[in-house]
Amino acid sequence: MSKRSGEFNLGVAGVLLLASVVAQAQVTPCVKDDLGAVPPKYNVDFPTDIQPILDVACAGCHTGGGTSGGLNMNVGAAFGNLVNVPANNSAANMPRITPFDAAASFLFQKINCTNLNEIPGTPFGRRMPRSGPPYLSAANQALILDWIEQGARAARDPDRIFGNGHEGRN
Repeated sequence: MSKRSGEFNLGVAGVLLLASVVAQAQVTPCVKDDLGAVPPKYNVDFPTDIQPILDVACAGCHTGGGTSGGLNMNVGAAFGNLVNVPANNSAANMPRITPFDAAASFLFQKINCTNLNEIPGTPFGRRMPRSGPPYLSAANQALILDWIEQGARAARDPDRIFGNGHEGRN
């Protein structure tokens, strides 16, 4: 009986080791651009702070009519197509922008993950903008991060100085 018990334990250990190796092979973490050196901006305004970034870096492909990924980033359309709207990539299983949560925002993953193009089987696709490198600057990524973490509001709130408790980046 001890021989069978020993074989069973070895089998379980082997299965656990194999499962661990397979899990590690499938999970390649996103390596993010370091935004810590960029001073936070409080009370970010979508029309004057975020839309200009989208106009330069995104609207060339994500425009009315022939939108890439079904996303129109033109003035007047971008905000309504981003915030709390599910990403067209169903494998990503997250909204394009989740207010107060950049880690759960598809768009932020697409612009901030430095190794996105190399992650096998990634649900996020290619890093944006697709024409990069160069990709968005750390300053522009940080501004989008601040906007999301402050609630991804449509416009600046004149009564807020710091934007809903956002403490800035570490």
